[in-house]
Amino acid sequence: MSEFAVNLVADLEPRTDIVGQVSVYVPSLELFSGPFARDAVTFPLCNGNQVTIDQLKSGAGPAPKNCYCGIFVLDPFLNWGKLAELLHAAKFKGICNFPPLPDFDGEEERALFASEYSFEKEMTQIKNYAGDAFEMLISYSNDEQHKSARELLAGSNGRFCHVDSIR
Repeated sequence: MSEFAVNLVADLEPRTDIVGQVSVYVPSLELFSGPFARDAVTFPLCNGNQVTIDQLKSGAGPAPKNCYCGIFVLDPFLNWGKLAELLHAAKFKGICNFPPLPDFDGEEERALFASEYSFEKEMTQIKNYAGDAFEMLISYSNDEQHKSARELLAGSNGRFCHVDSIR
């Protein structure tokens, strides 16, 4: 398990500027323009998982060697079986919890927890999704999440990256 920085990519075209570096495929980036696209995809402004599925169905791929597919892991409507087939067909290295569940505290955190949305549930779900088929790239927001993820995913095939290191 290691930590490092990664690049967000909106398409699977080979890029000479990031050859050999780890990237996360988030095609919904193309829905937003300018320097705020990275932040915009972290808000529920679109169904990012469906955008990914649609792009992969339309023939996007194959994924570059070190590319993970970004998914909103806690999407209650995600058909993992369908997405997993598409990810295998596109030859993704693994999956990444991007966008991650926002890091809230206080009232917002209690509301998310009451709705069964928590970082721990996100980690359990991504571990279940990855199984033995995909590597995991785990994005986290703070030291507590990092520690929790390391404990919950001990022995798993995972790597870690602070969400601020995803650019």
